[in-house]
Amino acid sequence: MNQDRKKIIEEEWQHIQESETGSLKEKLERLIQSSMARDSARTARAEARNARQDDEEPRPHEEPLDLSQFDHGSPGECPLAIDSYHGRTRIGAGLELTGEILALISRDDRFCGIDPSRILYLDLETTGLSAGASNYAFLTGLGFFADDEFRIRQYFMRDFADEPEILANVEDFLERFDAVVTFNGRAFDLPLLESRFVLGRRRTRLSGLPHLDMLYPARQIWGERLESCSLRSLEENLLGVERHGDVPGADIPQVYFEYLKTQNPYWISKVFHHNRLDILSMMCVLTICHDLVARRSEAAIRDARDMLGLAFFYERRECYEQSSLYFSEALGAGVGGESKIRAIKRASLMHRRAGKRQEAMLLWRDGAEEDGLAALEFMKNMAIHLERQERRFTDAQAVVRDALERITRLSERHPHEPKLDRHRVDFEKRLERLVRRLARQRDDPEN
Repeated sequence: MNQDRKKIIEEEWQHIQESETGSLKEKLERLIQSSMARDSARTARAEARNARQDDEEPRPHEEPLDLSQFDHGSPGECPLAIDSYHGRTRIGAGLELTGEILALISRDDRFCGIDPSRILYLDLETTGLSAGASNYAFLTGLGFFADDEFRIRQYFMRDFADEPEILANVEDFLERFDAVVTFNGRAFDLPLLESRFVLGRRRTRLSGLPHLDMLYPARQIWGERLESCSLRSLEENLLGVERHGDVPGADIPQVYFEYLKTQNPYWISKVFHHNRLDILSMMCVLTICHDLVARRSEAAIRDARDMLGLAFFYERRECYEQSSLYFSEALGAGVGGESKIRAIKRASLMHRRAGKRQEAMLLWRDGAEEDGLAALEFMKNMAIHLERQERRFTDAQAVVRDALERITRLSERHPHEPKLDRHRVDFEKRLERLVRRLARQRDDPEN
């Protein structure tokens, strides 16, 4: 370990001991966490400096940062006109959300009747990447509509001593709102902020507000098409927004620790910009999701995989009629590969539960034309239906023989696939039974 790094760690340990409460174990965990984040930040910054020379150019919604405005836990605000755009999305669309659709998206009926101007969009920047008593929210970003603007209010902890004042101000501000929207807030932001209130011996109404975490519906709807449903991926693919010169989320804790040491606002100003973009993009992604679910014309579905995503979205909400409709639309639009197989499985299951066995049979026939193991599952369902429901033993026998021939061909390509052996045993037993039933039928035609 070089002397400079050793000195930094010693200074940081002294700062943790003097400024934080908690056990020795918690303090050591904090030191290890910040050291790892610092190393990651140093590497990322070096790569960014070499690869990008144009990061100094001003960007939309990025303004010079005057840290003096945050004295004693007071907030700073960034106003955006509702007729302006974030990528392809009009910011004012967030005022056109309806409570019934939000209730469906969130799976929380308390959203019914909520005024969209009384929804709070929340995002935290923290001193660590995991939950724990040693993790602080050094920047609390709150987005909301007021006076024909979308405003982003940010509470910045210039020092750990600012936290009590910030918590008090945030709690007072929460009184203006009836619901909260986050992105991954169910697992991270809300539990962390609530823990800070508990550790500060303060009460908060945050946990009692209806909460919509956009991560989950985003994964359900767009997860079939997008490799990643991170907020940044949704920005690029749905909003048409590409970030430049952004601070990677993993580096943000160390940026804050460096600010505490140097008081240099350069890198921390980029964290403020990062936070503002997160809040703005979160709100715009919700408006797109809302319009898609509401089937508004401007949110027309252009990809069969998004139809499939909506089918899964409605299935999770037990809206089986809408789910079945979107499964059919996705299949009709030509969704293929694994997505097609999944669609047939889920749609046929819903048809079967609804007693629509002929509709399920048509889907199984379509799936049986696919290549691979999935086709064998569909053929098995076909054979069961023909034997048990329609008592068409000859047709069922033809399906079983076809399946056994396929298994033989697949075994040549995949000689060590255990699923093929299980399918072979199942279909051979099924064939033996059908042969016996056909024989009895020939002997006693009336039965």
